Amino acid sequence: MPHRPLLRLHACVNDFFGVPGVLNCGFSDQTESTTGLNRHTHDGYELTYVSRGEVTWVLDGEPRELRLLGGCAALTQPGVPHHGKWNAIAPSRLFWLIFDPRQFHRSGSRFTALSQAGAAAADAAFKEAGNCVWNAAPPLRQAFEECRLALERLDRPKPPSPLDLDYAKLVMSRLILTAAEALRAPQPPPLAGRLPGDAADFIMANLARHLTVTAVARHLGVSRATLTQAFREGAGISPGDYLRRARCSQAMEWLAGRRRSISEIAFQLAFPSAQYFATVFRRYTGMTPGQYRRQCEKSKE
Repeated sequence: MPHRPLLRLHACVNDFFGVPGVLNCGFSDQTESTTGLNRHTHDGYELTYVSRGEVTWVLDGEPRELRLLGGCAALTQPGVPHHGKWNAIAPSRLFWLIFDPRQFHRSGSRFTALSQAGAAAADAAFKEAGNCVWNAAPPLRQAFEECRLALERLDRPKPPSPLDLDYAKLVMSRLILTAAEALRAPQPPPLAGRLPGDAADFIMANLARHLTVTAVARHLGVSRATLTQAFREGAGISPGDYLRRARCSQAMEWLAGRRRSISEIAFQLAFPSAQYFATVFRRYTGMTPGQYRRQCEKSKE
């Protein structure tokens, strides 16, 4: 497998200054390149949120995949092995928090922002939700952004001040409680019943056509500007970006076999050339089509 750069973190805090229950939290902003993320597990719940781009977690449990488009949050249960699809994270703006509410009030804990009853209720809500993905409502999106700001204040060479640490505890508590409250109500699946959802269905059914954003908008009876705005608000990416990602996903399936050559795959997915196909494919997967095919063949040996 070709080398990929490690995840470039804009802020990350491990073992949150000795506070029991908060195991890791951070965020990254990858605008162009992919980053490697192989199979791993966590001792606590992992709450993730993508504000821009797309991330897919592949799980050993059910469901098999959690696909986050911009504006989506996901929950992974403790001990469930998972990894980025294709062992990579595509260009995206990603937030995460790994935590165990049961440890918030163990002996010697300095985490006091949540009551013992509140921590137990949050733990029950997360356990009941299982592995899931949902569209994050504005309060949860805001809570993640506040958590990001708190991390930036902590992720500095000098030790954090007591005020910085207390502020971080407060916003993390709010994030956990907001997520738990959201999971108590039925959550619509990402993109369901919305304009970008209809566009996504049309794109997936017509990957072999030379689609343009204008053609998709015309099919849906809206302007290109309206479709683009709806996609950015509902999915965090442009419709053109979504189309390229969808074509790469289909290409992954075909490359795993030998029935089609790389040039045939490029042609059948309406890429203007095999060279452009390779460029786009590498951007989203971190590998060329040929490298991916060889990796698939090696895994079958």
